[in-house]
Amino acid sequence: MNFIKRLKGHLNGHKRGLSDRLMRFPRKMYHIRKSRINRNDNPTIICNNCVGGVILHDLGLKFNTPTINTLFLCFEDFLYFVEHLEEFSKLDVHELKQTENVFPVGIQEYNGRIIKIGFVHYASFDEGRAVWMKRMKRINLDNTFIIYENRTIKDKELRAFSSIKYPKLVFSLTDKSREQEYFFYKGHSLYRDWFPGKILEYKGFFSVKRYLDDFDYISFLNHEI
Repeated sequence: MNFIKRLKGHLNGHKRGLSDRLMRFPRKMYHIRKSRINRNDNPTIICNNCVGGVILHDLGLKFNTPTINTLFLCFEDFLYFVEHLEEFSKLDVHELKQTENVFPVGIQEYNGRIIKIGFVHYASFDEGRAVWMKRMKRINLDNTFIIYENRTIKDKELRAFSSIKYPKLVFSLTDKSREQEYFFYKGHSLYRDWFPGKILEYKGFFSVKRYLDDFDYISFLNHEI
């Protein structure tokens, strides 16, 4: 069973690599065309995972946010960070000595409350901290957008999220009642068979679109939704 699983993973990786090589130019041109629709050339996108960073990358925008290649380990930490973004932007981040995760984890504390940030795509805490602190200084509080992406989110979390003062979106499982109640809730069928990072995958071998491109983040950044 393990052999079959490893073989399947190897074949899928090879297939993805071949697709990336063949489709590199068409995908680049698609995102260039898409970027021309965007009228906001200096946004700060705060996201609980890598989605915000990929949006900025695909649009060719500067990373004016510390949440690049990072992961908030729980909704409560992300919400508290967003609610006190200005205060956290002035604070240092310290290493959490831990063995639960394979990636370095940093902590910040404000008003007695500690939040955890996973530096998931950094080789060391020091590397993650250096980049986090540099990009913290770029935050534009007058042009900040919040995105939370996950397969699940509780009703009480949605109610708390609705009080965030910045423009915001939630990407999660299709739920018509939630979409009607919360204008910022955007559902998608991709979450029926979800895995972390699926939203960033391209939709097919020859597709120029990620699942992410099904969400109208251009109108979001242009203050049209």
